[in-house]
Amino acid sequence: MTDSNAAEDTNPYRTKAKFDFSQLNPLAVVSLASAVSGVGALMAVITGHIALAQIKATQQSGRTLAIVGLVLGYIGLFLGIILVISGVIGSALLFSDLFDLQTDRWEWDRSHMGFDGPSGDR
Repeated sequence: MTDSNAAEDTNPYRTKAKFDFSQLNPLAVVSLASAVSGVGALMAVITGHIALAQIKATQQSGRTLAIVGLVLGYIGLFLGIILVISGVIGSALLFSDLFDLQTDRWEWDRSHMGFDGPSGDR
């Protein structure tokens, strides 16, 4: 048995793990995963900030993952806010009689009935 252990230790193709995943902060991974998915931008921001605080206190790894999750989360929130604002403005313009800002379609039709007004020649 000692010969097989010695052979394994001298194997040049065997590499030792350079990264210790047991020290990785799980909230940093959650922050990055929710930011990349695109649906959890707010969750990415919240978990990213919590992960950074935990990493600072416990000296865990994953600071880069938390920062990338935060950046992508804030970008997602910004784009979401822009999308909502443009949707509201677009709806307001569409339902305002295509830029004329008329409140009632009947009043607009009635004002163009003739030269004598809505009563006509009768």
